[in-house]
Amino acid sequence: MTRTRRRLVLAAGGGVLVAAIALSVWIGSIRGPAGPATGFGIAGIGLQPVATGDRLVFANYNIRTGRGLDDQRDLDRTAACLKGITVAGLNEVRGSAWYGRDRDQAETLAEKLGMGYLFAPTERRWGREHFGNALLTKIPVSEWLRIQLPRQHSDSHRNMLLADLVLTSGRVAVLVAHVDTRADREIQLAAVIAMFRTLREPAVLIGDLNAGPEHPDIARLLATPGIVGTNGAKPPAELPGKVEWVIAKGLKALDASRCDNGASDHPRVALEVATPR
Repeated sequence: MTRTRRRLVLAAGGGVLVAAIALSVWIGSIRGPAGPATGFGIAGIGLQPVATGDRLVFANYNIRTGRGLDDQRDLDRTAACLKGITVAGLNEVRGSAWYGRDRDQAETLAEKLGMGYLFAPTERRWGREHFGNALLTKIPVSEWLRIQLPRQHSDSHRNMLLADLVLTSGRVAVLVAHVDTRADREIQLAAVIAMFRTLREPAVLIGDLNAGPEHPDIARLLATPGIVGTNGAKPPAELPGKVEWVIAKGLKALDASRCDNGASDHPRVALEVATPR
């Protein structure tokens, strides 16, 4: 083989290699659905059932991957808004990454707060569970179910996480969700509310529903006898346009709170309830 021909062959081989690498990078960057899943228990520290008479504080927090209004990512600020919470549903949580993040953000926050955790990814990317929702809890989880939300037009993938938490007096079902902002909001919101309505009492819906109290589906849900909820206002008041929710049935509302320290573009909202007897 002549020197010129050898150079041409090497150049062609190099071009094929570069193209293959570029194709692999492109395929790896595509966000795909994480899919449904089910399991038992929850990771983290040992947890004990909550006794009758204790108060429970349920919270929703869209953490925006820990990126604050100053565009700085600081999970210590995120954790500061979750102190004193019994059960938290988180949205926009990052998974682990090959480039230096060896665990998901739910695990990191759980370690800071002394809570159990469960990451519920909605998307896979780069061969990993990349992005999604999470549950942090001081109460044991007996079993859980991850359910994909319907998707017709949106580019993003969404899910809801249903977990069965253990109390000394029984169980409480917790449903964590993050609904699409635009194209698929209506069908996803309807699916989340329909699931919540099927749950036996006591049950708690926690989520960024991308719909405020003025939305007809939310208004009808809050008008249902026995249902209490907050988006950060004192029950039974609601804040117009606010989309973060903790909604409960079969539980007595005692108080509500919000935390907005700039750790996210969403506040943390919480509903305090009495333990069911």
